[in-house]
Amino acid sequence: MKITLLAPDVSSNCMGRVYILAGMLRQRNYQVEIAGPMSGSGVWEPLAGIDIPVKTFKAANLPAFIRALPGLCRSIEGDVIYAVKPLPTSFGTGLAVKMRRGAPLILDIDDWEKGFFLTQKPWRRLLKGILKLGRPHSYLYAALMEKFIPLADALTAASSFLQRKYGGTLIPHARDTDFFNPDRITSIPLRSGKLAGKKIIMFLGTPRPHKGLADLVKAIKLLNDPNITLVIIGAAENERLRQPENAGDASIILLGKQPFSAVPSFLAAADLVVLPQQAEPCSRAQVPAKVFDAMAMARPVIATGVSDLPEILDGCGVIVPPGDPHALARQINLLLQNKDLAGALGRAARRKCIAQYSWKAVSGALDNLIRNLLKKHRCGKIASLRSQ
Repeated sequence: MKITLLAPDVSSNCMGRVYILAGMLRQRNYQVEIAGPMSGSGVWEPLAGIDIPVKTFKAANLPAFIRALPGLCRSIEGDVIYAVKPLPTSFGTGLAVKMRRGAPLILDIDDWEKGFFLTQKPWRRLLKGILKLGRPHSYLYAALMEKFIPLADALTAASSFLQRKYGGTLIPHARDTDFFNPDRITSIPLRSGKLAGKKIIMFLGTPRPHKGLADLVKAIKLLNDPNITLVIIGAAENERLRQPENAGDASIILLGKQPFSAVPSFLAAADLVVLPQQAEPCSRAQVPAKVFDAMAMARPVIATGVSDLPEILDGCGVIVPPGDPHALARQINLLLQNKDLAGALGRAARRKCIAQYSWKAVSGALDNLIRNLLKKHRCGKIASLRSQ
């Protein structure tokens, strides 16, 4: 049984979710391929060299994608089509394949796509949408594709907000806890050189305003401790961190995008992982995948009370109000000063991740969904033949 995962852009960070789903499917002995357009020069950097077949083509805009769509549809081999995000370049492709050969179609929703635009004034959203008609991920297309969600044969959602809004099966950003295992780490390069002996606060992920990095930077400055260093992995692209007041700040280190395979060793260097999500529409629907990386690696986590984070970290992490750098600073200081508490939280986080958020724990729900979908699909075909 082969499943084709459709990525809206194999050059973007949406590949993180695609990889999670692919890993769980392969653990359940499904054959997997990935297909989708490529806006950049290759597959998303952290997953470059991925050991899963990727069918892709260069398409920097919507007209280029539309021209290549017929060929892409013909090349897709999956018995089941699994589109990631309700966007034209993934879900749109899935709908085209479903119409072409009747393959069952699952849609995965890991973000509230319209939510990214709701902080803008309505006239501004509309104007930007019109000006960006050539871009497949603009507001107008996100709003349009949302109307077609009921055409999917099954849905999966990455957060309880998205599950309540759209329905479907909750499939969190599960992690391979055998790969993300602190016992596998034999060396920690980040702990050498100028970071030797430092207290390392770490943020990992794609830096965007709703991630709350500005609050984290303020919290570090409030602590005013020369032994604390904030290491931000994936942040080199974020121009908001290149403000004059941060220039030359030795307490902040930007390491940019890193290979997915290197994430465990980076996390092993962290004293704390902080995820200060802001209370914005998009972040209320979103669960940062890196919380599960940190939990699997037994790192103590401080996060804000946004989306599912309070439930995920219940009993194994610290929750602070969003948008409150002072509260963040207090909890960072508490855990840095109390290593026994920090260690206990980290160990509890790994146990919970293995039990509830590992590939082994979550892949069963995904397998059941696919089996039930195929059974329903076969019954539908038989009923259709009998009616002829």
